[in-house]
Amino acid sequence: AVYFLVRNRSVVYVGQSQALGARIAQHHSSKDFDRVFYVEVPRSELDDVERTFIHALNPILNTHKRLSPKSPQEILLAYDFKSPNSKSDNLAQDIILTQIKASVKKDPVSQE
Repeated sequence: AVYFLVRNRSVVYVGQSQALGARIAQHHSSKDFDRVFYVEVPRSELDDVERTFIHALNPILNTHKRLSPKSPQEILLAYDFKSPNSKSDNLAQDIILTQIKASVKKDPVSQE
């Protein structure tokens, strides 16, 4: 899964894990967040999907930014966002889309 740590309706970290629950538990001691969203992604696409969202969202706790050939909008349409306590989470998409739009307005050249 590719997961999103959110604080105050802003994505602060994007990561990937095959053991989501254990990875989130590790983050509780080192990162400040109040919500988690994730998308189930085939293992072969994990790196690409994670890179896409790191690049598009520019989360403050990701220390490295990697470029991706896919657009964030393409990924948003391809996967169903979830939170650990529910099957689907529309709030996740709203938060992520808002942050992507804000990022595009700040730096439209890097989003091409």
